[in-house]
Amino acid sequence: MLLSDAVQLCTQLAEANWESAGIAIDALSVGSGMIPVSEAEANYLAGIYEAKLQGLEDVAGQTLDSDRFFRSLRNVGRRQVSFFVTQTSGWECLVVIESDLRAPLAVLAWKRKQNVLTVHVGDFEVAVKKYDERALLEFSESLRESRPADSETAPSTASVRWLTEVRRTGAEGVIESLLVGGSYTPGESGPLEFEVPYQHSEEHMSSASCLSLFDQTQLAVGLSPSGAHEAMETLLREPPRVPSGLVQVDSFASIPSTPRPTSISRAVNCWGVVITAVHEGALIDAQLRQLMRSWVG
Repeated sequence: MLLSDAVQLCTQLAEANWESAGIAIDALSVGSGMIPVSEAEANYLAGIYEAKLQGLEDVAGQTLDSDRFFRSLRNVGRRQVSFFVTQTSGWECLVVIESDLRAPLAVLAWKRKQNVLTVHVGDFEVAVKKYDERALLEFSESLRESRPADSETAPSTASVRWLTEVRRTGAEGVIESLLVGGSYTPGESGPLEFEVPYQHSEEHMSSASCLSLFDQTQLAVGLSPSGAHEAMETLLREPPRVPSGLVQVDSFASIPSTPRPTSISRAVNCWGVVITAVHEGALIDAQLRQLMRSWVG
């Protein structure tokens, strides 16, 4: 969708007294080029975002137009609609329009968490934050592997440490959410090394938990031996584009507490894309959108 068309649709919503529309217009005013648009059934979209907002500590104080928004989507029912998401420094907006892109239907705004970047494509959402130790693994074992470093990658003297969380939602709410954290530490010329710690099964069943990057949802901290092997295979198959040194995954948390191998692979790959983007000085959100579009086909 053209940026000018998106602004015109949001202007129509503002004229219909949707308070969130002003925030969406402000966000679009600093954009350029095309606005990516997705499609979903209206009821399905309502279910996803109702689940998303349930994790906020104070929904009424951190959202605009939520009651009107969900009422409007329920009235549309099972019809397909189109939508796009905009972001400002403090807010995020969901704009829903007719599938032919000619008329607006509703807009919802909610406060973004400070210092957390979020990207939404289809049923998936990714949150990115500078590293903290909320999901640090108290491990007793670790896997170590290596592969030749990419000779075309520029050398580095700077370490990179980030957290990412991949969430998939459906009409009934959050289906799964996986948080991965760790670091890249540059080293002398030589191979690129990888380390993934894990916990034995009885430790993995402990009650350790941490907060999601998205909201107040609690995630189970821990990575089983099979999960660690899946993470390592992903790193070896699709490593971050960084020079010689050590890539270490040292944090992991999820719901459910025993995620599927494909979900672990997706989350670790996502974390690697962020490490690459930071190392190369690329736009994190642009790199993530490209990756996430491959998840939804």
